[in-house]
Amino acid sequence: MLSRVAESLYWTARYVERAEDITRLLDVNFHALLDTQVEDRGQAWLQIVQLLGDEARFAEHFDDATAVSVSDWVLWHDGNPNAVVNCVTLARENARSVREQISGEMWEAINKLFLLVRGADRRAVSRGPHGFFEELRNGAHLFQGSADATMTHGDPYEFIRLGLQLERGATTVRVVASRYPVAIALDEDDPARARQLIALLESCSAREAYVKRHGTFFEPLPIAEELIRSAEFPRAVRYCLASSLDAVSRISSDQGAPHRILGRLVANLEYGEAGDISGEGVSQTLSELLAGIHAAGEAVTKAYFSSRALPAGPLAMQEAQQQQCG
Repeated sequence: MLSRVAESLYWTARYVERAEDITRLLDVNFHALLDTQVEDRGQAWLQIVQLLGDEARFAEHFDDATAVSVSDWVLWHDGNPNAVVNCVTLARENARSVREQISGEMWEAINKLFLLVRGADRRAVSRGPHGFFEELRNGAHLFQGSADATMTHGDPYEFIRLGLQLERGATTVRVVASRYPVAIALDEDDPARARQLIALLESCSAREAYVKRHGTFFEPLPIAEELIRSAEFPRAVRYCLASSLDAVSRISSDQGAPHRILGRLVANLEYGEAGDISGEGVSQTLSELLAGIHAAGEAVTKAYFSSRALPAGPLAMQEAQQQQCG
């Protein structure tokens, strides 16, 4: 298939997943701040901006991190290419350019998402955001589910799966890197520790899955294991990378750079030591893991695409720079 077509499918999936991830992070933060007293709410909101990797650009437009400023930045702001409205717009544009490759149900789902974000009453969303967040997440799930259920599972489908899984895996790493160190720094008997761990799980849509397996006793190491090394939970890093590796293997039998990089990452997660994701070793492990995912994304681009179908924005460029510096 044409590299341009493969590239558009890949980025369509990444942008839809990115929009959903950002929305979920905002929703979790709103609920966390409602459920507890936080001395420094500004820092709690700034953490979202830092997690998404755009603190410097945010500071160019806003003096303080508040619920209003951060929500505006990550949902609507024209100066943020990774704002939800921009992600959905780019996803739709990429999907439109390969309309013949996707099903009618997928095209309908992406258009519903586009109309949702473009037609949203921004003031109403600011006053009561949770309904909008739920609609957007459901819309993203509809697009992804339609791909699974209505699209022939050939190369076009595999490029969609590859984009989705790489984006999802990278987001999980960033979320754990942002929230996990804060939680483990707190005393074991501090109620804030459990709240931080619960927020970490909810940021990855993992609370229910974790409770079903481990009960309601929230401990850092089992949570880190679930989010990073689980081969069954669909947002765990290992699961995402193994799915990416499977997609690459189905696209091409040639074991090139994407296959080798993803294979090493999956093997390291499968056979790594428990100490790698606990205590002082967690930051280095997560940093190396994120650099590896960035390297895999760059390898996919070089192996299959001539150039990005539509620019990915500062976040992707920052990821590439971080990978090169690493």
